[in-house]
This record gives sequence, structure tokens and C-alpha cells, in this order.
Amino acid sequence: MRIKLCEILRDPVLLAEALQAKLLDTSYTIGEKARIQGIATDSREVEEGDLFVALRGEREDGVAYVFDALSRGAVGILSTSDVSSIGENALYFTADDPVAALMRAAAWRRRQSDAFVIAVGGSTGKTTTKEALSILLNEAGSVARTEGNYNSTIGLPLSILSFEEGYRYWVTEIGINHIGEMEGMTRSVCPDLAILTNVGTAHIGHFGDFSTLLYEKAKIASNLSSTGLLLAPAELPISAFPCAHGRIRRVGNSKNADFYMENVVMSEKGIKGDLICPDRVITNLNWSVPGVVGLSTLTTVSAAAVLCGCGDEMIRNGLGKASLQTPRLRTFLLGDQLIIDDTYNASPESVAGALEVLSYRAKDRPRVAVLGDMLELGEHSEMLHQAVGEAVAKVGVSMLFTYGDQTLHVAKGAKACGIHADMIFSFGRGEESELAQAICRHAPRSAAILFKASGKMRLGKIVEMIGENDGR
Repeated sequence: MRIKLCEILRDPVLLAEALQAKLLDTSYTIGEKARIQGIATDSREVEEGDLFVALRGEREDGVAYVFDALSRGAVGILSTSDVSSIGENALYFTADDPVAALMRAAAWRRRQSDAFVIAVGGSTGKTTTKEALSILLNEAGSVARTEGNYNSTIGLPLSILSFEEGYRYWVTEIGINHIGEMEGMTRSVCPDLAILTNVGTAHIGHFGDFSTLLYEKAKIASNLSSTGLLLAPAELPISAFPCAHGRIRRVGNSKNADFYMENVVMSEKGIKGDLICPDRVITNLNWSVPGVVGLSTLTTVSAAAVLCGCGDEMIRNGLGKASLQTPRLRTFLLGDQLIIDDTYNASPESVAGALEVLSYRAKDRPRVAVLGDMLELGEHSEMLHQAVGEAVAKVGVSMLFTYGDQTLHVAKGAKACGIHADMIFSFGRGEESELAQAICRHAPRSAAILFKASGKMRLGKIVEMIGENDGR
């Protein structure tokens, strides 16, 4: 990861103060020459003037790459110990825990800003919500946002450290994989508005059970600003958010919520409806993705915009622009086939949502699903993959392709619910060419084909291979 460091923290002495790190100035004269331009955690991404953060991972220690970082132009090193003997003419920062130091610096940066800060968390839909809300809020003022999926304990503080002065809004994304991560991250963000999109089973293998996962996700409200609010799904119990008592606004699909949709109409082109708010009704809102996925995004983003003070027409216009740029469920024609590419990531809930979108988008076309493993589900993996197979059959998929070890359980669930064995084709890792060829050979020419898997499965490569073989 690499970011361009905000101007206010380019002075090494001030950066050391923000990091709460010790600065060993070996040969530089503190001044313009030593100003730090960026921060990189991978030596291969280092640019001239960067601070290289030597992180210690499970398999490698970043200290081994200090010389490489210096050779690429790094002017500073942050590590757990003094490594000044490795190279000369650089600034050396030491801290017991470089990741914690980055978090402290991000918290320092947050305290210096007057921006309205938004934190988006949840099991699914974080990136879509963050991107959509950022685009919408641009109608009201300048917006800085987390780039890509810089939402981890490393990516989040780096994002904040890249934000310059002058923005009206900061929209950040928080993703957790382990117990204890959320509270430290929200301490750095101190959000004026925390948004929890949902709590599902994504990464449940790292948390053990749903109650623990919910407990950790709910900590997104643990460090709200003095006037901060939490926007959370109405189906989650209020008792899950003791630290946000009296400051919760609920979003959902019923009148029990503070924000909900009425007059909802869905089609293959998307969804439209009216948002019911505590103080008004905003009519004629549109989103390009149908189904539960689209409804949730439309309701959550619109409700968040209301809490940010946006007017009705601003919300309509902003949604219109954001809807064209959603990173999820990219749909395009490949010959006569309708391709739905949702290979960004996957959890049981997001796969179920994508299958529903397939059912809307397909209309009268044959429905085909190409599904890869959903990762980090732990001991629940077999059961959850089999449940996805059952969902595949229920939405009318006529042909199923599976990719990976765990999706054999998807095939099992699909067979149990009526999909004929001859219509199921299973492939393991290393059989990418065979999978692509099988799709080209067997999928009907007029089919609507959904591609969905965890990002690490790289199922997007199969989409590319099929595109290269178009005209078969």
C-alpha cells in the first residue's frame, strides 16, 4: 500500500509526534530536504521522498526490505528497532508497533480537521455504500474518501493520513477480520456518522460465531464524536449498541425503522421508490441494481444523505450519478450472452443477493451461475456453501459451474434442490482454462451468466478468458 502524505504531516518532527515514535536523525538536516512525501508499506511501491513502514507479517519481516526501500528513494524508515546501520542519509523512526503508530497518527490527523467524518462498516456493501455516498455528497461539498478497499488496520490509517485540508466530508471504510480491530479503528476515525450496512457471515471463521461477530461489528459506534450518530439496520437489536444509546437511527424495510422505502418497483433495470423519513418523504429515488442488494443500498445511502443535511433534489441527482458508477454487479453483453461480473468479493449473503439480481436481469434468458469459493468461513464453510447451492436452485438457475474446493458443497446443495447432475460442472484451482472452455462450450448463447466468488479466487480472470474466446 502507498499513499501521498497530507501536507500538514510532511515535517518529520511533527510526523514523529503524531506517530508517537522516536526519530533518529542520523545525517539529514531537518528541513525542506527531508520532508516526507508519502508512506509505503511495500518496498516495491516506494517513491522518491517516501517513508517506508517495515511491517512484520506472518511470513516476512519488512526490515529485510529496508535497503531496497532506500535504494528506491525512501527518505525515512519506520520500524520496531533502530535499523540505521542498514543505510545512511535517512530518517529513522522507531515504535514498538508500527501499525499502532499509524493509528495514532491517523487519530492526530482526525483531531486537526473540521471535516464531517463518516465511517462505513458492515459484512457486505461497504465499498458500494462508501462510493455511492461519496459521489452523492459531492453535490453538497468536496469529499475525500478511502481509496479502493483501504479499509484494514493498515489501509484505514493510511487513507486518513492522505486526506488534505479543505474537504467538507471524509468518507472512510472500515473492514475487520479479527476480534478487537474495530474499536481501535474507530478511535482513529471518531466518526460524526457511523454506518453499519448489515451483519452477516462474512469472515465468520475468524470470529467463531454470529454473536461475537455482531458484538465486534457493533463497536463501530464505540468512538462516535460528541454529536455523532449511528445508522444501523432495524433488524439488529438495540441492545447490540449500548455505547450509542439514544444516538441510533434505524434503516430498514418496515415502518419500525426511522428510514424505509415505500412504493417500491423493481425491474431488470433497477429499483425505484419513495424514502420515508422522520420529518418528510423523498419521492422518486432510483438505483440501478434490483433486488435486496439494490434496496438496501438505496435506502442506506439515501438515509445517510439525509443525516448529512442533503436536500431532496440533491439526493435524487447524487443517486443518479452514483448509480452509474457502482462497483458491484457490472453487467455487459458478450455476444448474445448477458454477463454479470460480481467477482469483487463474496459472502453467503452477497451471493444470495447477486443470484436475486441474476433472476431480475435475466428475464426470459436461461440463468447460469459460475460460483467460486467463499473464504474465511471457518467451521461454518460446508453448511454455508451448501445453503448457497440451495439458493441457486430456488432462483431458477438451469446450469451451474463451480470453482474451488468448497464449492463442491454448493454443487451438493444444488443437486439436493433439483438441479440435474448433468447441468453441474465442477473445477478446482489450476483448472481455469478448463472452466473457461466448459462455459464457452455448454452455456446457452442467450444465457445470463453470473460470476461470483471471493476476491482471492480471482474469478475475474475467467471472465477475461471468456471474453478473449468470444466468437467461438
